[in-house]
Amino acid sequence: MKYLKIILVILVLMLPSCKSKTDSTPTLAPNAIYTSAVQTVAVQLTENAIKNPSATPTQTNTNLQPIATQPASTIPVSTTAPQVTTTVTLPVTEDKVEFIDTTPDDGTVITAGESFKVSWAVKNVGKTTWTTGYQVRFFSGDRMGADLANSYSFSKQVLPGETIAVTADFIAPSKAGNYKSIWVLTNQDGVNFYPVYIEIKVGVPSATPTMTQTQEATSTETPTVTNIP
Repeated sequence: MKYLKIILVILVLMLPSCKSKTDSTPTLAPNAIYTSAVQTVAVQLTENAIKNPSATPTQTNTNLQPIATQPASTIPVSTTAPQVTTTVTLPVTEDKVEFIDTTPDDGTVITAGESFKVSWAVKNVGKTTWTTGYQVRFFSGDRMGADLANSYSFSKQVLPGETIAVTADFIAPSKAGNYKSIWVLTNQDGVNFYPVYIEIKVGVPSATPTMTQTQEATSTETPTVTNIP
């Protein structure tokens, strides 16, 4: 009993203390609780945004057309062998030329084996005087007439502004075809200063038909002899 009384006394003493503690804790109204929850969520969202920033959205243009890929261009390579042409390299001289014409004309048809002459008319448009020490000389191509001379001297002196026809001899080849002969004008110091050429066509002469005159037979009337009795 003694212990029971002590316990009761202790419980009685503790009641005012519990009541005071319970009365000191305020009770929140429903609206206040909702507002507090909203603020708490807002703070959490802000903190998360700071810690984990979202990537800036990139606008995609859906109207872009695909870029066409151009195939690599190819450079056509010629498989044809280049034609070799004769080049006449001329040094710088005071001799200046103006070409006039060629006789016969390029492309003239000449009978096989026929002898002919080619003249190149040229004008002296420089400051030098062409003397008879100047020449026209065979340079390359077809030397039609292998036994003929390969150089021909100028026939006269040519002052600046004057014209001359330089001439060379040829013999047409025996074989039909196209032929080209390249020559050069050369001064008295042996310096080539102007190229000239001739192109011809060689034709094989056709056989000339021969007319054979035939004498027509003439009938001779034989007289008839009649014996008279």
